[in-house]
Amino acid sequence: MIRTIALVCCTLVSARLQAAAPIQDWKVYRNERFGFELCYPASLRPGPESGSGDGRAFEARDGAKLTVFGELGDIEGASLTTRAGEAEKDLRAQGATVTYRAKGVSWIVLSGTQGRSIYYHKIVFRDGAFRDLEISYPAAGASVWNSATARIARCFN
Repeated sequence: MIRTIALVCCTLVSARLQAAAPIQDWKVYRNERFGFELCYPASLRPGPESGSGDGRAFEARDGAKLTVFGELGDIEGASLTTRAGEAEKDLRAQGATVTYRAKGVSWIVLSGTQGRSIYYHKIVFRDGAFRDLEISYPAAGASVWNSATARIARCFN
């Protein structure tokens, strides 16, 4: 009986350590239409590129999702600040709470929580186009996905 309990405990600890292990394998997605690249964990399965060629969605087994897309910047004269305001309004309408905002010359980041998930939204304006990166993942997976999100955001250009 003690052996069985010890075996179950070791299996649970091993599974927990594997779940929290950093992501090792990475791939690159290149969007030809808008000229951006994105590195992403191989554990995210890519869906098909959109019919208009503006982006792609990815999904992991644990429920993490990544969406990346481009859009021409002259749509109704939208500025980066206006675009970010619209994104924040949409997030709030979906029940999200924005807990972090950051802004650079050509980018804005919004991050926060939505239910039991964490989300990250980066908007970059370059070469006359907006480039959006949206990531959401279960809060239970934050130990892995927080660092993966930071790497994804750094290589998104």
